[in-house]
Amino acid sequence: MPQGFRVALNMPPSKQRKQPSDDQQVVGAAPTATTKRNFAYIRPDAFKRGDTIVQAPTYITSQGSPVKHSASNPVTGEGQTRAVVDRALKDELGGARILADDLIDQMFGSLISLKLAKRVLEGLLQAGKVTVCDSRGESPADTTPALEDAYARARAHACKHDEVDVVKTPKKDKSTEVVWDWKWVGYPTATIVESDIVDYFNGVIDAALALPCLADLSQRQAQYRFAAPYDTKHAFPLAFGPHDEDMRPDFVVLPLRVLHVEQPATPGGVVKYRTDEKHSNFTMIRLSGECKTSDHNAGATQVQRYMRGTRRSQPWQRFITAMNVTKQSIGFMRGEGTGIERVCLELKHGRSSLEFVRLLLGIALADEETFGKSCHFELAEEEQVLQSWSVEPEGAPPANATSMLASSEAPSEAPSDGRRQSARLREKRSNRSHGSGVSQPEAQENFGSGTGSFEDGPPSGPQTRSSQSLQVPNVAESSTSSHASRSSEKRKRDDDDEYVDPATAPRPQKKPIKEVVYTVRAPITAFGYKVIGTLFNAASIRGRGTVVWVVQADKVVALKLSWQDVARKERRDKVLEILRNNKRHENILYPTALQKGEDSTLRTIRAFTTDEVEGWAAQHGIEDRVLEVHVIDLGRPVMFFWSVQDFVMGLRGALLGHEYLVQIGILHRDISENNILLALIPGLIRGYITDFDMAIPYDMQSVQQSVNRQDSRVRLERMRHLYDRQSQPSDSLPPVGPFKAERTGTTPFMSINVLGRKGHTHYDDVESFLYVLVLFFMTYKHPLSIVDLRNAEAQSYTQNVINARRPHITDWPPLFQRWNGPHAAGTKWEFFAFDDHVLAFEGHVKHSWKNKDVALSIAYLLESCRDLFNSRPERRVSHKDFIDVLDEWLELYPVPPAGYNSCPAPASTSTI
Repeated sequence: MPQGFRVALNMPPSKQRKQPSDDQQVVGAAPTATTKRNFAYIRPDAFKRGDTIVQAPTYITSQGSPVKHSASNPVTGEGQTRAVVDRALKDELGGARILADDLIDQMFGSLISLKLAKRVLEGLLQAGKVTVCDSRGESPADTTPALEDAYARARAHACKHDEVDVVKTPKKDKSTEVVWDWKWVGYPTATIVESDIVDYFNGVIDAALALPCLADLSQRQAQYRFAAPYDTKHAFPLAFGPHDEDMRPDFVVLPLRVLHVEQPATPGGVVKYRTDEKHSNFTMIRLSGECKTSDHNAGATQVQRYMRGTRRSQPWQRFITAMNVTKQSIGFMRGEGTGIERVCLELKHGRSSLEFVRLLLGIALADEETFGKSCHFELAEEEQVLQSWSVEPEGAPPANATSMLASSEAPSEAPSDGRRQSARLREKRSNRSHGSGVSQPEAQENFGSGTGSFEDGPPSGPQTRSSQSLQVPNVAESSTSSHASRSSEKRKRDDDDEYVDPATAPRPQKKPIKEVVYTVRAPITAFGYKVIGTLFNAASIRGRGTVVWVVQADKVVALKLSWQDVARKERRDKVLEILRNNKRHENILYPTALQKGEDSTLRTIRAFTTDEVEGWAAQHGIEDRVLEVHVIDLGRPVMFFWSVQDFVMGLRGALLGHEYLVQIGILHRDISENNILLALIPGLIRGYITDFDMAIPYDMQSVQQSVNRQDSRVRLERMRHLYDRQSQPSDSLPPVGPFKAERTGTTPFMSINVLGRKGHTHYDDVESFLYVLVLFFMTYKHPLSIVDLRNAEAQSYTQNVINARRPHITDWPPLFQRWNGPHAAGTKWEFFAFDDHVLAFEGHVKHSWKNKDVALSIAYLLESCRDLFNSRPERRVSHKDFIDVLDEWLELYPVPPAGYNSCPAPASTSTI
């Protein structure tokens, strides 16, 4: 453990902040410990339909954490479009978005108190930046009553303070009081243009900071400023997202130091700054925003995608913020592992005008920790050289083409005579299985040559300016970096326009036009360790938000950060206790917890008390999450496989590790490609299982007894369904419905029974291993070249800013894309019952893997595994039976063909 490590893990001051009382006289004084959230004005995000309050249609209602939808935590090879991501966020944030009127007060109260904000608003009234009139439309000579009304309403909706009397919001009874209407002079009231709203926000900030009432403010110099993106028609760079995610915020907030004065302030005007291309990227921003003319909810929904991109680009953040703007209102959102808090400010109201002042000043003045940066990370900036791309107007590739930074080839459609080809493949397999004497090519690439033999994959990405480039967070299975994403359509401002899913439309071709130098922000230390790079980064807002860093300790290790549901803590601790009390297994990577101060989404970020967490939050199904940090031995991700044989051996090893877990009383429940790791070098144990976040204590004997007593009616129902299904199109299968919290795993890898909410046993995990195998061959089309693998090894398999989609990755066929949708259970059942999936699989493998011997061996492996699972009731396959099939295949195909082995060792010492 590094020196000073325990000091670095102390609770940061920003996490201890509480709202000061309104009668504190010191501007920006330290907060008191008596602040409480105002639950009178915290409620589920809903809207009125007539006299009925209904849940906002953007989200579904669920209790606890939803299942990991892979569009929120992307799976290699899975298609990603704006529509897919929006649907994933809908599921992910189901029941987890709340309206909180005291959000701005809770975040910025220690910087700009309500009394100070009232004085600022008074100064802006006198400066003519805002006006107020009574219900008759007349401007009063004395604005004090209007200011006091705004202050009283704001105090009623703000956080509670023991030193301040709690008041109720004054009723808007026109017979007994004056109703004040506020108007912000110059605020856009027609179609909102990005540059106009940016100039307006900056003008209000400059005018406020020039007021005498802020003369005593300890931090009066603005540190951040609103800015329009450098390129408003194309994707904002470095979101590390897929090509079709549509990451184009209308405005962002950037550090003032990276902006350039374009036009000095004129009398009564505002200093205009311009952004440069190098600093306009997601790693540099404080927040992003979206403009809509009138549809506030649509803007709130759209900006969630930008929050997701910011979270992906800045995984050192404890939470992410964003804004959405219409001509009537301002919305501010904060998202973390529990969900999203949102406040909506109607600018015609005095309370909203006062909070609007606090919001703008907080954005401009607050430090990084106030906006969510973890104090356990030290950040630095470095320039990186990347390629910029243009869009070709014609010649779009097929809809299933892969749009990626490093790839120049688009896969063609599957052969139309797939059935005849499948028959020929079966004939060849039959001949081989009967000892036809066909020999395996003795395939080993020359380790020293540094070249690969793949014709369809160019080198993986451009070079950085520095050989010691900072490793920048990325999704381990990322598609095209969004700096390369380009939209062929211009920005639309009509709120009523329907979005067209890019997956159904032709994709424009792109070509590199220039190299762009970006200034990239990334961590250099994390929790006292030197950061080498990012191994994995989940893209979700709500949920565990797992990030795995590669760090330097006594040796290079993985540092895993995840926000765990407190409700699962007891079972999680029991699992770790079982692991400690049993002998270690060579096919398991064990986690070691780090001591640290507690960081909780509800108790430290949202400042809920224990009673509020156990009361209000529990009643509304809002989970509390705590940050857990573990050190784990480093493994090689599956995407860096050396050969098909290498992957199969790794899968076999993970199965052995899983079998041992079941024997000692642990059920993993989250089998996926991400949780299977391979050996770092030849000669080590080839496969490991890792990640025990969703694991639970498990009694295999009682489960086995229950299985043996299974009612025969289940088999009868399956037979009846099979008979009915033969005359029905696949679309007629009943939908599974919204994903529920009780199901665990990653959707494409989940078993049929788990998807159908029929419990979770070790047989379901074994079935998930089968889906890992199937989707592996749908995702990859060859190993990376030896050069690329050696480069990846030198970087400890981390993902950096130039990592686009690897050249050996391809999109899943449409039939397998459905394994991640609401009909996943039905389509997986079809995989076992009918030949459609087999034909699609074999056609895809033949086209992608190209070498007929490789395609033949893969098809044989699939049919062997499929036959095994079909031969068991309810697909209940034991570990031993599955391993036996893999062993049989490895004996039949012991050596990869030439050009399909990138094992980094001389042929004399290693064959796979």
